[in-house]
Amino acid sequence: AMLYFDQGAGNKSHMVSDEVVGVLARAGIDPREGRAGNSQGRGLIEKSNVSIWINAAKKLETYTGEDMDSTKARKIYLVMDREVKKTGTCTHKDLLSWEKFLQLCQQTVDDYNRRPHRALPKITDPNTGRKRHMAPLEMWAQYLYEGWRPSVLPPEILDDLRQPQMIRKAVRCEVSVFGNTYYSRGLEGYHGHDVIVEIDVHDAREVKVRDMTHRLICTAQFGKNVRDAFPVSLVEYNRKQREKRRMELIDHKRDEILAESRGFIELTPGAEMIEQHGSSTIKADKEALLLEMKSKATAIQIPEDDKGKYMFWNELDARIKEQRGLSEKELLFYSSYPNSASYRAFKSVAETLGKQQQRQAM
Repeated sequence: AMLYFDQGAGNKSHMVSDEVVGVLARAGIDPREGRAGNSQGRGLIEKSNVSIWINAAKKLETYTGEDMDSTKARKIYLVMDREVKKTGTCTHKDLLSWEKFLQLCQQTVDDYNRRPHRALPKITDPNTGRKRHMAPLEMWAQYLYEGWRPSVLPPEILDDLRQPQMIRKAVRCEVSVFGNTYYSRGLEGYHGHDVIVEIDVHDAREVKVRDMTHRLICTAQFGKNVRDAFPVSLVEYNRKQREKRRMELIDHKRDEILAESRGFIELTPGAEMIEQHGSSTIKADKEALLLEMKSKATAIQIPEDDKGKYMFWNELDARIKEQRGLSEKELLFYSSYPNSASYRAFKSVAETLGKQQQRQAM
């Protein structure tokens, strides 16, 4: 058999097109790519994607095409996002479950096959007596009636095609997949050799191991040298990877917040100090410090001239480096003043004078 497709990422993926473990190679299908620049050669399949699947997707409230209602979409997505953040999952009525999604796909295919198609010959409708085009199912039935039979793969091959395969190296009767280690004495003669490992995406208790000609060697069982107490299926592995990525995003956001704070310790009048239990001395010091800060906060005067502002900023900078606190008013000035032209001008002069002094000292 031969399959004609474009050079998209899905068709070129390892799982589909690999010459050893790809689905096409395992099914005995010869893949053929469309010629570069010949987009019209795939016009029929591109049209069917729109008329079948995109039209089906438009019936869903969660449709995400270019012509979607952005206001409605935002409203639905906010509700779903809020539910996911709160519960870790989404059971919104507009989001299909996996089972309902499969039902939708099957219903879409059935509707298409029962609908008259203008590319097929015309017949007389037995119910209306009028001429119309045949439906794909009627065309299929006619071919079967005339003696044609489709080439169908044996059930055992179809079952294998549903399970992903990957190449791994056998080491001391073991193969490893997604952090799980599987063992079988049948791999003794394959130490250091590449083998094909076939996995069940929902059941990680065992894997089938084949040689590079796809001959079955053995069924390897989940072994001792594993990362988890129990084998992790591909579905569970992907779930853990997704959780890991989400946690990394949270960590990155946390780092950004800490970076933005620049490590400042802001002590504002009335701020609560950490009190160590059983220490009356620290409590007294806290009260004295709060009184001192209150008096200083009312006395803070930011200079009005440019030179005074620059000198004042440097004083604040030295206090921060010494891990001494700033009031809210001081911190606001410290954060905003470096964006001014006055700061850049004085800083440039200071750097120039500093370089001259270094040269003179040498």
